[in-house]
Amino acid sequence: MLKKSVNIREIAKLAGVSATAVSYALKGDPLSKLSQEKRRHILEVCAKYHYHPNENTRRMFSRKANTAAIFFPPVIGNACMTYVDQNFSCCLIGAQSELAARGMDLLLIETNEDFIREKRYLRLIRGGLLDGILLWGTLEDDSYLDDILKEKLPLVMLQSDLGKTPAVTSDDYAGARMLTEEVLRAGHRKIAVVPATLTSLFGKRFLAGVTDALKAADVPPLFTAISGFDDRIAQPAVDEILERAPGTTCIMTASDLTAWGCIRELSRRGVKVPEAVSVTGAGGFYLGSLIQVDSFRIPSYRIGREGARLLCDLIAERGHPESILLPVDPLPGDTLRKPAESWQYKS
Repeated sequence: MLKKSVNIREIAKLAGVSATAVSYALKGDPLSKLSQEKRRHILEVCAKYHYHPNENTRRMFSRKANTAAIFFPPVIGNACMTYVDQNFSCCLIGAQSELAARGMDLLLIETNEDFIREKRYLRLIRGGLLDGILLWGTLEDDSYLDDILKEKLPLVMLQSDLGKTPAVTSDDYAGARMLTEEVLRAGHRKIAVVPATLTSLFGKRFLAGVTDALKAADVPPLFTAISGFDDRIAQPAVDEILERAPGTTCIMTASDLTAWGCIRELSRRGVKVPEAVSVTGAGGFYLGSLIQVDSFRIPSYRIGREGARLLCDLIAERGHPESILLPVDPLPGDTLRKPAESWQYKS
């Protein structure tokens, strides 16, 4: 009759390996020297004898939580009524995939007002519940970042870079400039731009790419006073554009969600896209619709994987990882066309 429980030393003896090898096999650490065949054999023995290390005991002796967290900005409005950011979703899957391959868990943390005000992040860190943190979309004015940096916990920023820790970002400047040059090649000279939040790295890079391309072509744009990433800003942005520049032939937005919102608002006013007004986005969202917004695609899945890899290197104290800038891909669509010869919005 089998014992109710076995320990790691007994499993090692049954498998004909060391206790360290059993530990490596269970963690799934790709940097260990275990062959896949040996790891599979050890895991089969563990399964046969229903063995799994006690997590509380393991953490106490190893002083490792084998857990990382990804912090993300709070959901705006009703999460059930708004579209979830595909780029964050893909980044999350990429990070989880890389961490899981290394035997680590991923904790999802929304940095809402209560979380920040009560400084729950310090409880997680000082309580030893995290080995490291991934930060998605951090803004320059996020007050909690300095507190986290003082704790000296391994930290990697994703799609944000304040120069204080390794970061993985996409080349949004190149993407925005490339897309703007495509708009210019199509013949547009009356261009309105709906910027992103300028306290974000993406917002700064996007605006710089658009501005530099338009400046090189000696085309003065209209920048809307309103800025952001979602479709809620579309209605006031379109109102402003049609009031201030009714002859606009192309609206460039900093998000595919904003672009779709602008298309909806233009349609409500009887303005056809792209027959009368072209619209472009950014991010590369796929919404499963009949038409695709002209945009550029952010490599979000790879951002997540690369960020998790850098974080694991920091946790293991393997050198000093450097920040990574990943290229973006053009995403031709159906919403950019040569401007109409004569067009003027009439309310």
